[in-house]
Amino acid sequence: MTPARQVAKLHPPCCDGSRQFPGAAERDNCNPYLANPVLQLVVTCAKAKRGQIPARLRLRSVRQRQVIAAANLWVERLREATGPTVPVSELYRGDHWKAASDAAAVAVGVGGRSWVCSAGYGLLPFDAAVRPYSATFTAGDPDSVARLVAPEADDVNAVWWAALADWEGPATGAPRQLAEIAAQAPTDLLVVTVSEPYLRALTPDLLTARARLSAPRRLLVLCGGAPENHLLADNLVRWDSRVQIVDGALTSMNARVARRLLQDVQPRRLTLAAARERVASWATTAPSRSRPERQRVSDDEVCEFIRDRMAEVPSLSPSALHREFRDSGLACERLRFLSLLRTISEE
Repeated sequence: MTPARQVAKLHPPCCDGSRQFPGAAERDNCNPYLANPVLQLVVTCAKAKRGQIPARLRLRSVRQRQVIAAANLWVERLREATGPTVPVSELYRGDHWKAASDAAAVAVGVGGRSWVCSAGYGLLPFDAAVRPYSATFTAGDPDSVARLVAPEADDVNAVWWAALADWEGPATGAPRQLAEIAAQAPTDLLVVTVSEPYLRALTPDLLTARARLSAPRRLLVLCGGAPENHLLADNLVRWDSRVQIVDGALTSMNARVARRLLQDVQPRRLTLAAARERVASWATTAPSRSRPERQRVSDDEVCEFIRDRMAEVPSLSPSALHREFRDSGLACERLRFLSLLRTISEE
């Protein structure tokens, strides 16, 4: 974190001396939920965004391959960008963002605060003013951080996240790391709902945050499919990603679980044990998602399949082409498949 960057207090004084979140000042009486524990909810951004994304704010346009150099150039572009801004809450769209926004609304409704983890901007409050961009921690996307190179054995996503935190960000004085939130509000319940790629990016930050909380179990990390032996195993609320424990698409399951937890359990009664018990009860009655066994193949083999089928049926849509590939018993993630298809189309 840049030493010169000043961080605003998360909880201005309330009318009775207790802590107060932004937005509560207009209430006649202090919200009783502001008594401990207070909730800090962290969700992830969404791939789908509103507005036109300029070429310079697509990570693929950054030619630097070393992650620190790439992050510095990326931040410079964000600083220099012009054009209209929108609040974070209005930038994203899609099924995942709808569930994440609903969960955030529940948190704010009980006097809590909500934050967004963005691969493009770093940690953001929901009201931060930002511009459309394209960057992700998910591998296989042309704008993925995973295509960059990290020093030695460091995780490239984690290095990128730390580099973004050195920038003051678009919201003056707002925390730029989860560890800052924990340091300023150590008795709060910090609930972080993330996908596995974002978990890898945030792990060092989360470990520091856990150490700064008043008790390690004040940290809850919701991540379906997270490894059992993860460094944050003691704080994970995990489930079998093949099991649809709440209604909705698999891609938005983490956000949906967070939303249902906050709707079903009073936030001041939400604990790590309560969250694990509730999620386990959902899993026992949920239908299993059957996943056929498919053979993973190399990029060259995927490209060979694409070229052969495009030569035979040029009118095949990308979705139909990918479906045929999977129906043939072969495995390739959709984003990786589309990236290879795009490369072939540009040849």
